[in-house]
Amino acid sequence: MIAQSPSTRLPGLLYGTLILLLATAFYVIFGTTFIKRPHNTLSMFPSKAYGYADRLNVVFPERKERPIKVLYWTTLWGNRKDWKFETSIARECPVLNSVCKFTTDHRQYNDSDVVLFHIGSSYEIPKYRPSFQKWVFVIIESPFNTHRYLSQERWLYNITMTYTRVSDVSFVYGECRRRDPNATKKPVKYNYAQGKKHLVAWFVSNCNTQSKREVYARELAKHIDIHKFGCGGKHSCPRTKEAYCDTVLLNQTYKFYLSFENSLCTDYITEKVYRILDLNVVPIVLGYSHYSDLLPPYSFIDVRDFDSPKSLAVYLEMLSNNDTEYNKYFAWKETHKCRRMPGPACNLCRYVQRQRQRTQVADVVEFWDHNTNCIDAKQFYHDMIAV
Repeated sequence: MIAQSPSTRLPGLLYGTLILLLATAFYVIFGTTFIKRPHNTLSMFPSKAYGYADRLNVVFPERKERPIKVLYWTTLWGNRKDWKFETSIARECPVLNSVCKFTTDHRQYNDSDVVLFHIGSSYEIPKYRPSFQKWVFVIIESPFNTHRYLSQERWLYNITMTYTRVSDVSFVYGECRRRDPNATKKPVKYNYAQGKKHLVAWFVSNCNTQSKREVYARELAKHIDIHKFGCGGKHSCPRTKEAYCDTVLLNQTYKFYLSFENSLCTDYITEKVYRILDLNVVPIVLGYSHYSDLLPPYSFIDVRDFDSPKSLAVYLEMLSNNDTEYNKYFAWKETHKCRRMPGPACNLCRYVQRQRQRTQVADVVEFWDHNTNCIDAKQFYHDMIAV
């Protein structure tokens, strides 16, 4: 065997190195450009317009993103289990089961894409935040009752999740929707007044409110019989027997219920309304919301439609003495369906999925300002009552 001299081997090494460099450059320029684009089509040859008979398309496989990890940093109403977002997604939008994953484990903070903070719960704000992470401002109490919590948290949150219609993500106490026209319930001749021997019920625990609902109720009681449960009322039903209080006592013996909100704030419609719509009782609403935008027609009675508590009492007495007119307030059940506390998890998961790259920060102090979101009781009542 004749040994090759170094000068003989050098061109071979140069050619090999050159080929390797060209292959690497090709991969960097073309491979990373096109492989990163899901279902991107790369044209290897000019089109027929340039005289070629065929066009070769190469489709690269779609790159799947990992699930969005959502961390409950705080409790909701005192218990982390109350979030129940996993259950909500499984029930209402199972297609998103693989898109969002939820955890209560603070040790997974560094890897979490989204972190939920329920304002009003007791918690310590993390000292740092990964650049990709989004913090969610969660609140479903009125600004009047919660704005005091926000003085130190003005520029922390990327996403707002509240009951208001201007929030990034909707978290409402209830919702009403039209039934499927093909599945609309057939009218049933049923007398909703039958067996109801009492007029108005009111279950109340907060006795001194921003809405001054207690003042309006006191004036109304001068003209019509109101059975008041709580706050010094003469009637009682244990909170431990809530199901009985609603489905038996209230549903079967009362015609009307005072669904009076404790705060006069935009879009603030709570379980006080949706809980009653579940029953066969007519809610009398008091709040600073456009109820007709959110509730079925003829499903409620608004105190603002009457110039005084006395005129409302006269109307209620008329309905009580006329079953035909009273039953009109239940016709909506044939065309609509209302439910309490629809889970916000589906809304949150869809929003984060669409806005994954969005990094805006909300000024929550301005967003949740009680002076712009709520109205003073004197302005609300005008000349109806003196407050």
